[in-house]
Amino acid sequence: MTLLCRRSAVRFALQRNDLSAAVQWWKKGGVSETPDSVNPEGYPYHVYEYLLITQARLCFAIGQDTGDTGQHHRALELLQSILPEVERFKRLTSRIEILVLQAMIENALDDHERAVNTLLSALALGEPEEYRRIYLDEGPAIAALLEDCRDKQRATGAYSPSLQYITSLLEACRREAGLALEPLAAVTVKGVERPDLFLSTRETQVLLLIAQGKSNQEIAEELVVAVNTVKRHAYNIYAKLEVKKRTQAVSKARQLGIIP
Repeated sequence: MTLLCRRSAVRFALQRNDLSAAVQWWKKGGVSETPDSVNPEGYPYHVYEYLLITQARLCFAIGQDTGDTGQHHRALELLQSILPEVERFKRLTSRIEILVLQAMIENALDDHERAVNTLLSALALGEPEEYRRIYLDEGPAIAALLEDCRDKQRATGAYSPSLQYITSLLEACRREAGLALEPLAAVTVKGVERPDLFLSTRETQVLLLIAQGKSNQEIAEELVVAVNTVKRHAYNIYAKLEVKKRTQAVSKARQLGIIP
């Protein structure tokens, strides 16, 4: 069995909460526990990256099982060692995965505020691309942090990541875990009450360009998407704002404080 297959087996075992099997598969891989001895020149970059993220996940799981915070710190070191290269190569999915895992580790180390901010950064990266599974695959462990991210966005009135996106992920996470869903709440921004589920980051971008008087074609070119995609976003914007025209959408969005 190849090294990459063994590392995949480690991840599958961790997803099943079978730590013993994960450790055994890791040992069968024959890779040292220290990243210094895992020569990045000996592997294609994506394999090296996968190795270290997998090792970080294993360290985190061991730390959770044993209460050894040293394993948590080890996991953070591994993630931070590859984050610069992940950013340099613009590997968005890997960057989000690292931030999500980092947030969970920070939370386990009782650095709660940092954990919420880290996860908000990961969510802001994923929302424009409509990523979902990369968060949901973490299971119930991510639900409490998602709830805290939602509460922070409510309190600050920040728009990226949007309350709609966070709440939809939280509801999906609870649904998959068989947990009860909360009723939709409302949030007050600039003295105006609006529903918790609102415009996504991409919809807000489209609305800002609409407010600048740009045509659907011009918006599509600026956002590098198809014209039909812009039309779909515009339709969703009008439906959520309960309006029928561009001018009405811009006027109501300004009244609600969504756009300046």
